[in-house]
Amino acid sequence: MRDSSPSTAASSAEYPPLTPWRCLTGTVVAAVPAGLLFLLTRAIGTNFATHPIHSQNPLVVNLSSVVRTILLGGMSLATFVFALASVGCLLLAIQVALRGRPTPS
Repeated sequence: MRDSSPSTAASSAEYPPLTPWRCLTGTVVAAVPAGLLFLLTRAIGTNFATHPIHSQNPLVVNLSSVVRTILLGGMSLATFVFALASVGCLLLAIQVALRGRPTPS
């Protein structure tokens, strides 16, 4: 049987060196969708707040509120994930800049 452990597969791959510039590029790549998703989430929330549900049917009111909640929750979750990735990349850039390049061993 072959030995195909993940550590040997990962160590044999050639990755470009980790630099602060690459980390900052990742920060921008994650921050742009986070900002756009934030604007979209805010617009959807404002639209839902200004356009209440006009119905006397309790089923329609309940289903509409569930759909609105799921939509806003999903958009907020996506915004948070991209924002957190952006902050993580920024912190990694600061760490790499302060510690310098790690030497391969």
